[in-house]
Amino acid sequence: MVGEGHLEVGKNVYYTVHKLCHMVLALKPFGCMPSSQSDGVQSAVINKFRDMIFLPIETSGEGEVNAHSRVQMALGEAKVKTKAEFEQCLQKTGKSIQEIRAYIEEHPELKRPFYPVPHREGVAGTAAQFILHVSERIDKDTRFWKRSRVPGVAVPATAGGD
Repeated sequence: MVGEGHLEVGKNVYYTVHKLCHMVLALKPFGCMPSSQSDGVQSAVINKFRDMIFLPIETSGEGEVNAHSRVQMALGEAKVKTKAEFEQCLQKTGKSIQEIRAYIEEHPELKRPFYPVPHREGVAGTAAQFILHVSERIDKDTRFWKRSRVPGVAVPATAGGD
């Protein structure tokens, strides 16, 4: 990252504004001047973007336990944001998690690990994006089912006790 501290700040702002991730972890070499400058600017940027989670970790003698503890704390914050986003997206669909799971059970292609989940603007979490995608598929299938359904034909009752 020689001489590219400004790019780190820019990327962090970009990822936050466009909701591309819940947390940025920057692993840097100890004593890197651009890294030190970037960290100073990041604190001001974080004050402007309150929902930003940025964690700089320098490879130094600070100790593995300290670095591990800081990462665990930041991951905990990101997990809270992820769960909140998931719940918001689920509520937006108007469906229950049971309905979503039932549809997934009926469509095994959705369980494949490389199933392409389309990215939605303003949604960072993959699980939240998946919920929105499955909900859209349910809506499309329901509309198709309703359109293709042939109205029931009334069967005339036979007179005379046949």
